[in-house]
Amino acid sequence: MIRADTSRLGRHVPGSAPAWRTSRRSVVTREVLLLALAVALLVLAFFVYRWLSRPGAAPSDRRIAFRCANCAYEFELSHAQLDERIERHQFRTAPDGGARFRCEKCGQFAARRVEQALPPPTSATPSATAP
Repeated sequence: MIRADTSRLGRHVPGSAPAWRTSRRSVVTREVLLLALAVALLVLAFFVYRWLSRPGAAPSDRRIAFRCANCAYEFELSHAQLDERIERHQFRTAPDGGARFRCEKCGQFAARRVEQALPPPTSATPSATAP
């Protein structure tokens, strides 16, 4: 029977990892790699957090237009003002499911968001015989 020379590998205990797999060098290398991976994940998490929480992340410089259904008054709110009104529950839910905010002019909960900039309401109708 041919036996392999195992004198350099140390003694192998059945049911455990071979001695060559748990050498001091491989354990240190594995720990260093795990530490480097943990540091890389922490750095990545930090940059993702900074990217998501930066002040310019929300379009706070844009304003949102609202028009009152009662008096046709148009006004604008910033994102911060809209968030504040929502947090304070200063709106009502309409039967169609949309939110109605308090009009700044008449005080009724009839103002809804205007998706596009609408021209101001006019009482005069354009003439049909325009030159």
